[in-house]
Amino acid sequence: MKRALKIFAFIVTGIVLLILLLSFIVSYFYADEVKQIILSELNKSIKTKISAEEIDISILSKFPNASLGICQQ
Repeated sequence: MKRALKIFAFIVTGIVLLILLLSFIVSYFYADEVKQIILSELNKSIKTKISAEEIDISILSKFPNASLGICQQ
């Protein structure tokens, strides 16, 4: 029984680490595309036009939710 529990814990840990790794990869390589999609969806849903010079995407700061910081200078 202990061996099965260890195997289960190992598999769950591996899956969680894989999900975190994939989310970092996506946020690093596709950051510009994600930012453009976010801005276009925000502009569709609110009346005021939004433009941003810098958008910060953070996955771990508000884990399990992703956070988004929009900076206008």
